[in-house]
Amino acid sequence: KYDAAAITNDLFYVIDLSGGPDATRWPVSCLAAVPKGGWTDEYKTTKLVLRRIEKGSISGINNGIEGAASSITIDKPYYIGVFEVTSAQYALMKGGSGDARPQDVSYNTLRGTSAGALYPDSTAVDATSVIGILRAKTGLTTLDLPTEAQWEYACRAGTTSDYNNGGATEADLATLGRYSGNQNDGRGGFSGGMTTVGSYAPNRWGLYDLHGNVYEWCLEWYTQGHYRVLRGGCYSRVAGYCRSGERYGRNPSYGHDIYGFRLCCSAGL
Repeated sequence: KYDAAAITNDLFYVIDLSGGPDATRWPVSCLAAVPKGGWTDEYKTTKLVLRRIEKGSISGINNGIEGAASSITIDKPYYIGVFEVTSAQYALMKGGSGDARPQDVSYNTLRGTSAGALYPDSTAVDATSVIGILRAKTGLTTLDLPTEAQWEYACRAGTTSDYNNGGATEADLATLGRYSGNQNDGRGGFSGGMTTVGSYAPNRWGLYDLHGNVYEWCLEWYTQGHYRVLRGGCYSRVAGYCRSGERYGRNPSYGHDIYGFRLCCSAGL
């Protein structure tokens, strides 16, 4: 394992995947600030970057979505992906090729169908699952999908509005992520579907694409024993389905190009 004391208080964790699927280790380093010049392409293709989120609470959320929280409390700091995991990064984990657009994948592929299917009764994952391999090769033993609370707390960045820039209109959403109303705008080099991560504005904590592009798997059940939770909306959804509080559920075995993920892990590993 890595020396937890050396990285606990840094703002970012960086996982270097450049060794590819045959590497015995994927080194973990840390950054105190966004690099000069911003997040270059390497952070969307060969390196994974996660940002520290401090503990805290949000209250007064009232968005009329079934099952959505009216308040969120985070008791411990954690780290969450600055970007959705891309197909280029996924190829370095599992083989193949890709680009800087999100990787589509099922919940079961990410966590496995044995130990990984038992959450919330267990946080274990199958050793051969994507997250199992990441844990083993990084030494970050709590790497996982975010909980719903972690995802929404990070998305909102202190806001209680429909969208994480404080707004509630479709014009607000159009600046924040790829959805049905702007999927042909060519931003990020692609139109008619998902696009390069980080092509739209981040929230005030510097996290991208929490609205639109692809839905993101969270750990919990949406309906017990049937569907797992997805959050954030996607490129083919209308604005109302891309709100901060919007919830969706799908069978964990189901993969589609609108279902992706971002990583999360505890602080103080």
